[in-house]
Amino acid sequence: MKVMWIHGVSRLRGASMNKCVDFLQPAVGRQATDFDIVIDEIKGIRVPFLKGIINRYFLYSIHSLKLRADLFHIHDHANAHLISLLPKNAPKILTLYDLYMLEIPVLNPKVLPFRLFNVPGIRRADHIITISSQMKKEISEKLSYPTERISVIYSGIDHSLYTPRPGCEEVLRQYGLESGTKYLLFVGSEIPRKNFNSVLIVFKRLLESHPDLVLLKVGNPGSQRARNNTMRKMTQLELQDKALFCGFVPEEHLPYFYSNAQLLLAPSHYEGDCGLHVIEAMACGCPVVASNIPQARELAGDAVIYCDPNNVDDILEKTISILEDEKVRAELVSKGPKKAREFSWEKSAKEHISLYIKYME
Repeated sequence: MKVMWIHGVSRLRGASMNKCVDFLQPAVGRQATDFDIVIDEIKGIRVPFLKGIINRYFLYSIHSLKLRADLFHIHDHANAHLISLLPKNAPKILTLYDLYMLEIPVLNPKVLPFRLFNVPGIRRADHIITISSQMKKEISEKLSYPTERISVIYSGIDHSLYTPRPGCEEVLRQYGLESGTKYLLFVGSEIPRKNFNSVLIVFKRLLESHPDLVLLKVGNPGSQRARNNTMRKMTQLELQDKALFCGFVPEEHLPYFYSNAQLLLAPSHYEGDCGLHVIEAMACGCPVVASNIPQARELAGDAVIYCDPNNVDDILEKTISILEDEKVRAELVSKGPKKAREFSWEKSAKEHISLYIKYME
């Protein structure tokens, strides 16, 4: 049976979306040899403006008209508009990570395509996969979508890769970290909902009592505007010489960043993806200060310390507790890997396969 995964426009995809598909596909293949998983994507074209409109809503829409399969699985709700264009007799499953676009004011032109094209597409899906019970509740309430057609399937991590890996100074040195450097870690973009500005403020205040600390930021900025805002904040706080920006790093290097960090700071206002960076850090024995939002609590349980993302003093207090209280730190280092073992791509693949079978019977 041919199952086609709609993977979208590569120019528009984030690293976390690539990761989910790249790790899930082989896991599905190992368990379901009777499925022919085909990944469909286009590279897209480089344009100076409206790149999302042109690539996603125009070029990929035209491309999708020729697609044929027994079942379609759209892995990014940004491509939900395609559902009405795909063959009517084939079931269509959609993975919906967040509804953040509905949090933005209606009159913002940035969200108009999502509201006009994607929301109707989401409602036409035969089934929705989402990544937390909290998100299932939001989908049902905000889109009036039947709860019985929403499945919560957690993402996984590769436990052969994400495991404690202390040392390996030659890897860290490639990114400007000298031997013995103590650093706080932030993984993700710099768009406002990731709350990186608060991380910078916390770090600035920490330097008063921990002057040897360095802030290490992994991941692309998300947009040029986000990077410009970050640079302005860095200049204001005089942090230019105390923070390292690594950008995108290879997957195989991430465990070393987690394993050797003092802690991971993850105080997002809204965690729209599957929160993999928190789970990966936990698996590597890295203590985490996570945002006190329902999705994070559902995924991480009592294996992290929670902070109020809107309160810099609280983020600072929780960070200091890990840096200065060995008992707190040891407890998190112990609990993290145990909790992270609940998330695997094999388990995720098994649940995806069961859903495919249901719709192809």
